[in-house]
Amino acid sequence: MAQPTRTVTFEHDGLTFSVDDIGSLDAPAVVLLHGFPQDASAWDEVLPALHDACLRTLTFDQRGYGPANTPHEVRAYGIQDLAGDVVALLDAAGIEVAHVVGHDWGGAVAWHLAGSCPTRLHSVTVLSTPHPAALFWSFTHSRQALSSYYMAAFQLPRLPERFLSPRLFRVYRTSGLPEHHAVRYAERFADPASLTGPINWYRAAVRHRATTRRSRVPTT
Repeated sequence: MAQPTRTVTFEHDGLTFSVDDIGSLDAPAVVLLHGFPQDASAWDEVLPALHDACLRTLTFDQRGYGPANTPHEVRAYGIQDLAGDVVALLDAAGIEVAHVVGHDWGGAVAWHLAGSCPTRLHSVTVLSTPHPAALFWSFTHSRQALSSYYMAAFQLPRLPERFLSPRLFRVYRTSGLPEHHAVRYAERFADPASLTGPINWYRAAVRHRATTRRSRVPTT
């Protein structure tokens, strides 16, 4: 059965976001946050199952992933700003409380929301992203720092974008992503400039570290 589909446009911090809002307005809402370097289409194969469960879904390209929502300053990509985009979405869509699902960097945003905005969340589900406190602990108690070497490399200006863009297809395939998705994303980020916003998430995380509190809502 076809689900009611709406496009919600909202503004936050002078940036403009476009959201696919699918499902009954009376249904419980689920906001899905994609990872790096992907976009809202990462959830396309998940949405039918959520709609079959009578849930309303909201997906959007996060800050730095679109021409109208990519600020130039690295400091504009702090985790509090990224989480603020989600709260602004809830306000624009008229949603008081929602479930939030995040993958990879979207998971980091979900963790921050779970600690800072519990009154706006029913629950948080995080995929492939430990709580920031656990991640930082692992840097000094495991080989995680070596595995995260790329975060230091990403601090360089321009060079990471130029290096990564032509190699994205291989990166996606090595991670296990199906070929047709790898092709789509490699084309999506074929221009190195399209990666500056996404990589600025890493630059801001290192330069402007923010504290994420313990989750105050049911978390999976």
